[in-house]
Amino acid sequence: MKKYKAEILLFVIVGCLSLLACEWVLRKFKHITPGFHTYSQWFTPVDTLAFHRGFVADSLGIFKVDDNARNFYQEHLKHNEFKPFTLKNVNLEVYGMEYQFKGLDTQPTILGKLYAALLEKQQLDDVDAAVIDYCRCPINSDGFKSIAFKPYNTKRKKILLIGDSFTWGHNAEPITNCFADYLLAQGYIVFNTGISGSDPAQYKAIAEKYIPLLQPDVVVVNFFMGNDIFYFERKPKPFIPIFYSSNSTNLIACPRGVYFNNMDSCYAYSYRGLTIPQIDLFSRLCAKTATGTAIWMVANRLGLYNLNHACDKNIHDQEKKLLEKKPANNRQIAAIDSLSQKYNAQFLLLAIPDLRNGKLYRAKDEKYLFENMKYYDPPVSEQDYVAGNGHYSNIGQIKHGKFIEQLIQQQ
Repeated sequence: MKKYKAEILLFVIVGCLSLLACEWVLRKFKHITPGFHTYSQWFTPVDTLAFHRGFVADSLGIFKVDDNARNFYQEHLKHNEFKPFTLKNVNLEVYGMEYQFKGLDTQPTILGKLYAALLEKQQLDDVDAAVIDYCRCPINSDGFKSIAFKPYNTKRKKILLIGDSFTWGHNAEPITNCFADYLLAQGYIVFNTGISGSDPAQYKAIAEKYIPLLQPDVVVVNFFMGNDIFYFERKPKPFIPIFYSSNSTNLIACPRGVYFNNMDSCYAYSYRGLTIPQIDLFSRLCAKTATGTAIWMVANRLGLYNLNHACDKNIHDQEKKLLEKKPANNRQIAAIDSLSQKYNAQFLLLAIPDLRNGKLYRAKDEKYLFENMKYYDPPVSEQDYVAGNGHYSNIGQIKHGKFIEQLIQQQ
């Protein structure tokens, strides 16, 4: 035994170093976090979950910006000087627009040029006044990044924009270069209801409330191929948001048709959906290291383990019952189309392509989507997106806005 002692010791040392090296490689390059069988750049485990204010849902379940954000901009945009941003636990997409609207009349952006021109104008109509108010406070009293939602004494065409982060203007640099503001600068009355994270259930709820109220000439649904396709139907609930903004991620309240009672339940469900079920000693040991996690993932692929946590069985059973063979959003979009026709509004459905692995995924690539419905593919290319983000660049924003204008003028 003494003869092989050195060899055994060397073997142990090499083995330990190899395991350490393997552990480092799996964490550094494969993004394997111990205990997480699935890596998600959109989810961060936290010790203490904190709510980030910015979005709320109203009595109809419509997801919108909270009044605190409106009050924040009304106060902070009165002054030209920049103050250090000290707010904590807020959604930065909602509360982070101050620098983009501060000194707007001096900025060479789409909205900035319009604002500067209106400040020089001698006689202002009520639409001009509404645009100036929007430039001075980008959140209206209804909770949307838009001019006020009210009747205007004008012959200008009224456009109701419905959509998600694309319609909000996410990733326009600055946001005052978004396609909604492009259309505003072309002389249209633009009611922008785009809210990041929205879905077709929200689109339908917005249409039901605002088409009769605003009676637009044109209704534009900007449907994003990346996350607007659902094979279950979510029904908006009063005061329940689409998602809870938090220090972990945006936690979806109804991920697959089944609602959770609160933010903590959403976090727990999301956490369990990414982690190894602690069902036996082997699983618990594997969850301690990235190497063990990789081994467990191989065992799962071989059918030796199940990803589902036992405590979620009831939820999964409900989700299976709600699952449909064809996209449920077809009904929601068709309802918006019918409502538009009822109020004599031109209906435009634009299918915004999703940039996947460097190529655009379009509506024609999704089976059964928009069956018997007319839709339009925006004339954008892969180069019109922000690299690594998946939203339009400024060029994409302009192309999209001009395409909407072209479709309106063809009518």
